[in-house]
Amino acid sequence: VLVMELCRDTLRSLFNNANTMSDKQVRSMVHQLLVAYQACHENKVAHREVTPDNVLICYDNAPDGAPKIKLSDFALARRVYGTQQSL
Repeated sequence: VLVMELCRDTLRSLFNNANTMSDKQVRSMVHQLLVAYQACHENKVAHREVTPDNVLICYDNAPDGAPKIKLSDFALARRVYGTQQSL
């Protein structure tokens, strides 16, 4: 059983609903997404399916008013071994 907090939206639903957000909120969300990428990179994980549907939006009481971003759906993720990169 996997239990996690309730995230009511995805990045795609934000795009589709044309919600207006402040520059500060957008910067915070982009920063959170980059931190998630960095965590994957540091743990040698290639997500392989980052799409707007796999970026969850959680509305908590964040100090800057921006929603929290969660990267989800690691079904296609793979562990990266070695130091060489190939496409």
